[in-house]
Amino acid sequence: MAEQFDWSTWWEKEKQKKTDFQLDKEEQDIVGTEEDASTEDFFYTPDIEQENNKQYKTAYELQIKKAQRLHPEDFDKQKEYLNKWETNQKIQRQYAEQIVGGVYDAVDSALSFTVNRFLPEDYKLHMPEIKPPETMGQAFARGGAQFMIPYAGWYKALSTSYKLLKGGKKGADTFKAGWKADFGASIGAGAITDVVHFKPEDPTLSNLIQQYPQLKNPITNFLQTNPDDPASINQFKRAVEGAGLGSLFTTIFKGS
Repeated sequence: MAEQFDWSTWWEKEKQKKTDFQLDKEEQDIVGTEEDASTEDFFYTPDIEQENNKQYKTAYELQIKKAQRLHPEDFDKQKEYLNKWETNQKIQRQYAEQIVGGVYDAVDSALSFTVNRFLPEDYKLHMPEIKPPETMGQAFARGGAQFMIPYAGWYKALSTSYKLLKGGKKGADTFKAGWKADFGASIGAGAITDVVHFKPEDPTLSNLIQQYPQLKNPITNFLQTNPDDPASINQFKRAVEGAGLGSLFTTIFKGS
């Protein structure tokens, strides 16, 4: 089975892309912006990657009719409308794929944190591989799904456990936990999520913040993970940052 998506490798590639972009910017300004080839195609054709997708074909045919209805005598306008529609569809598919990838990454890390550490290499369990994100937005979507979905589960589990302890089995449904209990559950859920559902060396939000000089600060400098550090150190940093994110969610959604 395929290994979990490697955030560290992707992160290094993204930093290299940023450097290359800055180096090439002056040359791009001189040469000029390359003309978009999609606007020069005489005929617009549907995405060949969706050739066998019946649902896509049906939607595409409906969009053709809509384009013809909106611009009955203007072929260029029809083509422009279909191009925009296909671009939006492709973006939506890419983001949906990265959200699924985030869920797979979360499960894969949990397997590595639990059962896989006791299994021989040939018998370790892994989720299917999803191609890496192509943009920073897709990376945020993937990382957000990897954190938020298991976080919601852990928060529910911790909140329910607290209610059972305070209200008993019969009173758990009617017992209302206070703000402090919610705050504690959020901190615990955030810490567990960051440790269990991410690899220790994966870059954190602090790593991202440190890439911007105007945002750098001693706290994120300490909390950013380093692949060269021991796994236990990186896990501690992840737990601290995850707890901080969890408490932030409580502050935002519950109020102070």
